[in-house]
Amino acid sequence: MKSPSPGAAATPGTPEHVKPQKPRRASGRCKISDYEYRQLVALKKRLLALGMDVKKSQLLRAGLMLLVVMDDVQLSQSVAKTGFSAADGLPINAI
Repeated sequence: MKSPSPGAAATPGTPEHVKPQKPRRASGRCKISDYEYRQLVALKKRLLALGMDVKKSQLLRAGLMLLVVMDDVQLSQSVAKTGFSAADGLPINAI
């Protein structure tokens, strides 16, 4: 039996014909303070000075990736430093 030539088109049902699925993206909204927004803008400017033009969503994803690799103590300390109560979203000093 002859093996197909490298340039031969794949027939439907063969593994070469199946397209890989793109990862699904969930859409959501969150509110951040003016201060936090200014921090995102400042980080964008720092990265632009380093030759990297990034979007705010990229910065948020990078931050999430850093939180994911933290151990429980580091994670809880980092979240506590945000100054917001998880129960109602208010600054802790406003309670």
